Amino acid sequence: MSHTLFHDPDPLSVVRAGRWFSQLTQAQSEALLACSQVRYAAAGEALFVRGDEFCGLYCVLQGRVRLSMPDAQDHDKVIGWVRPSQWLGELSLFDRQPRALDAIADLPTALLHLSTADIDELLMQEPTMVTALGQLLASKLRVIIQGLTSDEPWPQHIRKIAKTAPAASGARVLPFARRTSK
Repeated sequence: MSHTLFHDPDPLSVVRAGRWFSQLTQAQSEALLACSQVRYAAAGEALFVRGDEFCGLYCVLQGRVRLSMPDAQDHDKVIGWVRPSQWLGELSLFDRQPRALDAIADLPTALLHLSTADIDELLMQEPTMVTALGQLLASKLRVIIQGLTSDEPWPQHIRKIAKTAPAASGARVLPFARRTSK
C-alpha cells in the first residue's frame, strides 16, 4: 500500500492531539511513541478478527477502522468506527483473551501500532502506563454503562455521550442492541 496518505509533515500530531494521549505525562508519551511503529492498512484489510490472539494496540492516524461482529444470523453487525486519534485493542491487552470484535480498515488507513512485545517492554520501563491504559479502557466502559442505565433510547444516548463526555477518549460506541422496555 502507498505510504503517501499523510499531508501533515508530522503524522504523529494526530496522536498527540487525542484526548487520552494528551493527558499522559511527558515521560509516558515519549516512551509510548518510542516503541511504536506506523503501519498502513488497505481498505478492507483486517487489523484483527474475532478470536485472534492479542497483537497489540492501535491508534488511527488517518482513515477509519470498522468494529463489528457477527449477529445471530452470522451477518456482520457494525458496533462502531474508530477515527483519527482514537485507540483500539485495549480490552485484550488487560485480559490477554482472544479478540472480541473484528477490526477492519474501512478506508486506506494509517495507524500507530504497539506490538505485544513493545507494550510489555513499555510497561516494564514505565509502570505508570498500566494506570493510563486502564483509564483508556475505563472511559470506553463508562460510555457503555451510561447507555445501559439511561432511559433514553440507545442511539440518542450514545450520540449525547460522544459529544459531551470529555473522559470518553474520543471513543464512538454504537449499540448492537436496543434496550428492551421494562
